[in-house]
Amino acid sequence: MRVHLVAPRDGWVLDKIASSFEFPGGTRARTPDPKADINFYINYALLKRPSGSLDVGLFTHKHPGPAAETWDTCAAMSHHCVAMCRKSADELPADKTSICLLPPFGRFLGRSLKLGFVGREYKSSPRKRFEWINTIADIPGVTCDWANGGTPDHDLPEFYRSLDYLVITAEREGGPMPLVEALAMGTPVIAPDVGFAWDYPVIRYEGLPELKRIVRNLVFPFDAWERTSERLGMLFETLLERKANA
Repeated sequence: MRVHLVAPRDGWVLDKIASSFEFPGGTRARTPDPKADINFYINYALLKRPSGSLDVGLFTHKHPGPAAETWDTCAAMSHHCVAMCRKSADELPADKTSICLLPPFGRFLGRSLKLGFVGREYKSSPRKRFEWINTIADIPGVTCDWANGGTPDHDLPEFYRSLDYLVITAEREGGPMPLVEALAMGTPVIAPDVGFAWDYPVIRYEGLPELKRIVRNLVFPFDAWERTSERLGMLFETLLERKANA
């Protein structure tokens, strides 16, 4: 399978996105290649007419006004639409649209994600759910630190500042106070609907499976673009198989 990227060479974000994809044997130009198996347009507006190959557009966001017609026309011409986000997908034909969340560019990849947990464990009550820490710590690229009651108060500000995110796991709370302490130190918080948590600007979750999904989405390994390219490559292979069997 040969993927041909149709993309600009202007140094801006679409150029950087195209340069970050890694398709084995892939080619690239500002115009489509009718001999390629897949023409992947970054972005969709470069699809002016059918190429004769499978045409797939990367759909960023829909502009209001007259530009919306270009979006709709390109979506109709595309054999498949790759949406950059859920909101863009909602503006595209559901039967031929996939969502592809893109990672940051290379210089931002590869650092470990440090999560923090604060509070004492009550043996008489499992409401804090600190047993979740081991489950979260097993996610590749994640390290966890727990201030479990033995950390002096004067050390807590630096503890919060050392974290990428504070995670609240409790199922019942009046506060929790660590949430507002972390926010005061500029540390974002991931929290369920407990106490006053959702009255503050936090990343919300419901249950351990969703928490794990959120954490995985916050880890960006060195090979994040390679993995993204592999997932799209699998999609392209499926599209070619459907075409062959049609």
